[in-house]
Amino acid sequence: MFVTFPITNFIHYKDFTEYDIPNDLSDKVVLITGASSGIGFESARILASRGAKVVVGIRGSRERLDKITSSIPGQVLAPAPLDLSDYDSIRSFVKALSKAGIDHFDIALFNAGRLVTQYSTNKEGIESTLATHHLGHAYLFELLTPMLLRSPGEVRVVITSSVAHIWSYSEGIRYDILREDFSPFTAYANSKLANLLYTRELSAHLEESYPGKFVVNAVHPGFVRVPVTEEKAPHFVMYDVNAGAMTTLGPAIAHDDQGGGYYLPIGYRGDWQKDSAYWWTCNDTMRNEFWEWTKTVLRKVHTDAKGEAPKGSLMLG
Repeated sequence: MFVTFPITNFIHYKDFTEYDIPNDLSDKVVLITGASSGIGFESARILASRGAKVVVGIRGSRERLDKITSSIPGQVLAPAPLDLSDYDSIRSFVKALSKAGIDHFDIALFNAGRLVTQYSTNKEGIESTLATHHLGHAYLFELLTPMLLRSPGEVRVVITSSVAHIWSYSEGIRYDILREDFSPFTAYANSKLANLLYTRELSAHLEESYPGKFVVNAVHPGFVRVPVTEEKAPHFVMYDVNAGAMTTLGPAIAHDDQGGGYYLPIGYRGDWQKDSAYWWTCNDTMRNEFWEWTKTVLRKVHTDAKGEAPKGSLMLG
């Protein structure tokens, strides 16, 4: 499928900066996945500098976790490693939160991601990119639901997607990516489309179950200058890491209370019909089927682990 977008969909005037972020965020507890570098690290730095308590979910050894958290001034915690392609790791991370004295979250930034260059699957046989970017975050959200509901105010959830979603497979979402079908970029695009479909469905289901409690949005932070992209795109089309963080932080703390949206650089609320692959993202049937598939996968994962349904969970109850 050949896709064209007007250039205005990729370049927007900067309308959100650090000056728009409140100076005192000491009443906020924030979760950020993928905070070892790039947008996640910069977001953690900014929020911690304003007094927020920041919990980071990152992979690696205890030594690596401590090295990263100690490099960010403020209240920054990494209670346990978090590998979003491994559901056992996700459960262990959530259990470690209470031991670390974390009883609720006000903001969740689901930012973790990676470009998988060789075909692989997780233990459940799901292609690693989709398992990490979508299913891992969806499972984490379900396990965190009781903590999110304990927030005294409105809960903001931001899911990092990408304009790359327009280059997914011809049918849209491909659930079972086989080795012979695998392409690193197409698998990445498939997972980013998954993020958008999930965002719209999650927002709608949460509003139905908990009116006014959750504001869920997706973001395309732009082509951000981080190690994985610097060799693949010219600098003149890339944003620095701070600009990428601004797109993420806008809907997290400073924009209106409208959920179910798609934000573009830098803090610009896009239009699903104009700024996304609307033939997929605005397809009610595709979104509903994807939600039901996600629910089926996660229920099996949770049942196999003999887990109890978290209070308030949309999918695991």
